[in-house]
Amino acid sequence: MNIGDLPNPKAAADLIRSFQKRFSIKQCMAPTNDCQGGIISAHTLSVEGMLRPIARNGHVYTVGTDLYSKDIDGPTSIVLKGIRDTSVFNGFCQKHDRDLFAPIETEPFICSPEQCFLHAFRAVAKECYLKRKQAETLPSPETIKAIHGLPNDVELHLSDFALMHQAASLRGAEDVENMKAKLDQIYQQKDWRRLCTTVIPFTAQPGLACNFPYAPDFDFQGNDLQDFEDTSVDLSHLIITVISSGTGGFALLSHLNTA
Repeated sequence: MNIGDLPNPKAAADLIRSFQKRFSIKQCMAPTNDCQGGIISAHTLSVEGMLRPIARNGHVYTVGTDLYSKDIDGPTSIVLKGIRDTSVFNGFCQKHDRDLFAPIETEPFICSPEQCFLHAFRAVAKECYLKRKQAETLPSPETIKAIHGLPNDVELHLSDFALMHQAASLRGAEDVENMKAKLDQIYQQKDWRRLCTTVIPFTAQPGLACNFPYAPDFDFQGNDLQDFEDTSVDLSHLIITVISSGTGGFALLSHLNTA
């Protein structure tokens, strides 16, 4: 739906601006407090090590979002984007973006435990940055009434589904924050091997690059791996990175050693 078709398009536009502003908040996600310099647009995918090898004329395909879009297929689409503007978020200060990730930005990838850890840490840091903000974006009944031009005396309550979505989002944010706290501790102790990584080498250069945490629900036989409805237990995550290296590449599948 075009927001211009709503009874109060200004209220809808204000909600979108508020949503976008929330996701542009500047916050350093480093595991230490010795920040220096301003918060920058930090990359979760290395420009030189991960994006440039798969780029064409300095551009790569990525998921784009336009909340004002009139497209019936929704606000997301696959778009070409410059590698300098791809996979960025306001999640690290200048010092930490440079120093924390120097072993994977300025050194060849040799599958060292530290390098595998840093790729995983970067993915979890971004997810931690985004997840809490996502959980806080459900509009209030008052905002919904304003957008749809409903009288103030109309009682409007969030549905059970909406409340469940909000609760699940908040629990998911806590889940990722707990995982990042464990990775922060590993970084401070330099105990890289507490993060277990399976390395799958490719003889040909992969055509994509990615870096994200994922909570697997089924194994290859379709058996349940974990109970998503049990909110008393943190989910187990697999952190997936695909990286180019020379003429080939690697897939890194990392998880915390909870033994």
